[in-house]
Amino acid sequence: MSRISYSGFKFGLVALLLICFGAIGCQEQLADATVTSQTARSLMIKNVDMYNTGNMALLDMVISPDYVGHYSSRAEDIVGHEGFRNWIRINRAAYSDFKVTINKTVAEGDMVCLQWTVTGTQDGAMGEIPATGKSINVRGLTLARILDGKIVEEWITWDVLGMYRQLGLTVIPPKV
Repeated sequence: MSRISYSGFKFGLVALLLICFGAIGCQEQLADATVTSQTARSLMIKNVDMYNTGNMALLDMVISPDYVGHYSSRAEDIVGHEGFRNWIRINRAAYSDFKVTINKTVAEGDMVCLQWTVTGTQDGAMGEIPATGKSINVRGLTLARILDGKIVEEWITWDVLGMYRQLGLTVIPPKV
């Protein structure tokens, strides 16, 4: 069993307190950025609609030109309108019946959290992964920051390993 030293624990506690108090200090600056739960949910429904339909007419209304998407499955962030548009295109090309369903929405201040499920049949290539013809049913989370009524930043994570298993793929870890 690994042990955490008392000094390591104190350092971690101090770092956590500094982060929390820093966030509390920022609350005054964020007061103007507060969005209602209903507004946040409406915005995220439009965002999901772009994934589900490919309707890029919503892009300017939903996504900030300064958008940055931090996706757990990607080494590089998705940036700006063009990056977002390309990401939607890639997903819809790989899964012609791609569908995101929002299961839960929680909003506080300028942040919205979604718990969602994505389903689809991988009938197109996705990067280096050729079409498998297999279906996926994967859950994930999105934390989005809203500024001036648009999504300016997102952190997205999902069960990538579970998705790979459903597609019949094997993940071989690197040798250490």
